Amino acid sequence: MKSLIKNAKAIIAQVNNELPYTYGDTLVHVSEIDHFVVSNRPLLTIPSESPSELEMKIGSFVAELIPDKATIQVELGKIADSVLSLKGF
Repeated sequence: MKSLIKNAKAIIAQVNNELPYTYGDTLVHVSEIDHFVVSNRPLLTIPSESPSELEMKIGSFVAELIPDKATIQVELGKIADSVLSLKGF
């Protein structure tokens, strides 16, 4: 992201108070931003169906590999839902 910002002709940032704060090397200083768009719309939610027994079994194998307090990125789907439910989310 930093290299994209450094080489872009214009930087537009969407500001939304509904978004969670993320840690890491993700901060962009306001002086680097050319235009701001404020949108405090609720975040998109996608309803999901309950995972099957097989998907829960796969999710349990994955969940065992994730240490407590780890930061993970998950995608949409029943296996991801099963991992999150098994980790207490």
